[in-house]
Amino acid sequence: MTCSPSSKPRRTARASSSASTTRPGTGTTPTPGRPRTSRGTRQLVELIDGYDPALLWFDGDWDTNNPPNPWTKQDGAELETFLKAKDPDLLINNRISKRAPGVKERRVVDGDFGTPEQTFPSAPIDGQLWESCMTIPSKWGYAKWDKNFKSATTLTRNLVDIASRSGNYLLNVGPDKLGRIPAPESDRLRAMGSWLSQHGDAVYGAGAAPWVADPAWGAVSRKGDKLHLSVYDWSNSLHLKVLEPFDITSARVIGSPQGVSVVKAGDGYDVKPSGAKTNDVATVIELTVRGEQAAPAGTGNGLRAQYFPTNNWTGTPVTRTDPSLNFAWRFDGDNFSVRWTGFVQPRFSDTYTFLAVSDEIAKVWVDGKLVVDASQAHQARIDKGTIALQAGKKYAIKVDFAERTGEAHFKLLWSSANQSQQVVPKEQLFTN
Repeated sequence: MTCSPSSKPRRTARASSSASTTRPGTGTTPTPGRPRTSRGTRQLVELIDGYDPALLWFDGDWDTNNPPNPWTKQDGAELETFLKAKDPDLLINNRISKRAPGVKERRVVDGDFGTPEQTFPSAPIDGQLWESCMTIPSKWGYAKWDKNFKSATTLTRNLVDIASRSGNYLLNVGPDKLGRIPAPESDRLRAMGSWLSQHGDAVYGAGAAPWVADPAWGAVSRKGDKLHLSVYDWSNSLHLKVLEPFDITSARVIGSPQGVSVVKAGDGYDVKPSGAKTNDVATVIELTVRGEQAAPAGTGNGLRAQYFPTNNWTGTPVTRTDPSLNFAWRFDGDNFSVRWTGFVQPRFSDTYTFLAVSDEIAKVWVDGKLVVDASQAHQARIDKGTIALQAGKKYAIKVDFAERTGEAHFKLLWSSANQSQQVVPKEQLFTN
């Protein structure tokens, strides 16, 4: 399919995880000059203006000697700021920055989402969205000699495992010089599509199921009031270890009339289908569940923010209301501090984990308790702590952030057994 600028499809509005770059006291949003590669910048502008992409995926952030790679973190920050000024909703992967020599892992503050390559994590990732990128054979692109194709079963199970950990799967294909996808690759894609046509609810719109432990016999994903048990190793008694209490109101094997009984046993449930597996890749058992119901969404508008011209919360601050705490100031000035105050209102009665993604000093108090203490100067990292909260109740919250030199980042997220990890939303934050 080709798309010309005159006939480009338009995107619908979508939620963005993009961080703000606006900081009072320095004027407005930083406006860096264009990156050094003016030709590349012109091409990116052409893509954005002509085709309205939802996402730009960069690569090449590693260090090289022959020839040297002159790209820097500053270049990445300037390019990302420039592109977000063109389209604030544009999603950008974490490879727009630059890794230090010899460093394999990318930073949690780079881009809008992480990009593990040829692998995926064993659990949901703290602090950021993520998408695993992987090849069907061994190599990227087309290689006639590369016959080491992953099986359709492996690829499909990878997809299910990734969805059950709240990730995305970016699967590469390698067209030949005539644009043809090699038959072994297209065959595997069709096989994945065939499985998804019947079991897609286990993947599309699904995410992690924190109510249960990851089972040895397969994977469990959650979508609304449904748990999808994707079973790789079929048995007529599958144990499901429970981490958070919930009730099961019905159970069925997708694509089969066989009965399924569910019995409380030990630390969870034994799920007992009465017949044989229906699919060699993964047979899916769908459980309809009932857990704690969320309190109504809040009506908040954010937290009171005081931006100080020093790194120790002194001097005359600039005051405003910030709808959420999701900032990537990057290189926009040194020696400033911020204090956010107000109230936070959870929608579930749970033990909540508050996560602060910061560079370089941060502290979070909830209901007078110091939940996150990252008071020693540090580079980009995640710090977290827990506190039990009641649904619908407003709790006092105070957040301190300070920047001395270098890059500046701050993001506040929360999660619980019933609350998926997210930046604490505006609706649940109140100035009074």
